[in-house]
Amino acid sequence: MANHEPQKARIILEKIRVERVQEVEPEFQVYWGFLLHQAQSGIRKFQIMASVVNTYPQFRSRTVKSMLFPTWYFEHVEANTKTLDPWLIQALIRQESAFDPQARSRVGATGLMQLMPSTARRIARLNKSQLKDPASNVQVGIKFLEKLVEKFDGQVHLALAAYNAGPQRVEQWIKRYPTSDQ
Repeated sequence: MANHEPQKARIILEKIRVERVQEVEPEFQVYWGFLLHQAQSGIRKFQIMASVVNTYPQFRSRTVKSMLFPTWYFEHVEANTKTLDPWLIQALIRQESAFDPQARSRVGATGLMQLMPSTARRIARLNKSQLKDPASNVQVGIKFLEKLVEKFDGQVHLALAAYNAGPQRVEQWIKRYPTSDQ
């Protein structure tokens, strides 16, 4: 029963609207962000903490930064990154899933790195349930991003766009909006 406590806390904490928390003293906002962090709640925590550090620079402490970029899954990132900066992968995970291994998008992208089941099957023969496993998800997500970086001749910005929108769409954009300015 005790191992369900963070999940219960997360449900309770997430019932409070972010806008309401942002109306109170910054110290309370940091405290609320810390509680959300302990419950491993991503999106709302990032909204609150980003607002705090942007509005009140004095709260840009090491502790607050560690809540904005938690290293809960960093060992998986470091173990699988061959050619990419592990902090780039951390930033991608933060943007894609807010470090929630159970995250699922409207279109079906799943897990920390928000992989589509078809991509996971193609890259590593993973099934849907395996996408929620942080180690498997990160391994396949990094492999996929590395392939995209290779496909786009080392242009990481195009690979990141393709990771999010799909390689075909980025190829269409390149043809439609030719430019030499990255």
